[in-house]
Amino acid sequence: MNKSSQDKYEEYAGIVEGFRTHGKGLSDVICRVRRVVGDSGLGSAASEKIGDIETRFSAVQNGISELINSLPSSAMVREESLRGPPVIVRCKQWDDYKVQALNANTVSFLCRAEEKAFQVDALKEGRVYTYSGQMPNDITFLRAWLSRELCVEENRVLEGILAIG
Repeated sequence: MNKSSQDKYEEYAGIVEGFRTHGKGLSDVICRVRRVVGDSGLGSAASEKIGDIETRFSAVQNGISELINSLPSSAMVREESLRGPPVIVRCKQWDDYKVQALNANTVSFLCRAEEKAFQVDALKEGRVYTYSGQMPNDITFLRAWLSRELCVEENRVLEGILAIG
């Protein structure tokens, strides 16, 4: 029995949603463990174990993403094409932004030294979350700080601007 395109799409959407939900949950747990280990002073051995777990989890996430992306496009309609352009959410408070942008797919930041300000954008679930704030005194650690604050792998934090096209 052949599945209709709608059935195939629904099955595909279920896989993608399951991956997002469970992947986000595990990312949250890893982030919390990293904070607990950092706060408890358990030392470099525990930090190395957390780093190893993050590396393995990232490899699994990438593998599943590649597998999902390799599914025949003729059989499925990409979920992103059905959603339309992303919604832009501009947050005035860092705490609000942090909650919304936690575990984002991609984070970008741009420093405006002449204004001593920075802007950070996060792409998550079809929405772009934006925050502008005062630049810290030492911007060399801004990428690492954003990575920790938003529980996003540092290689997903980019200097630049997220543009909607």
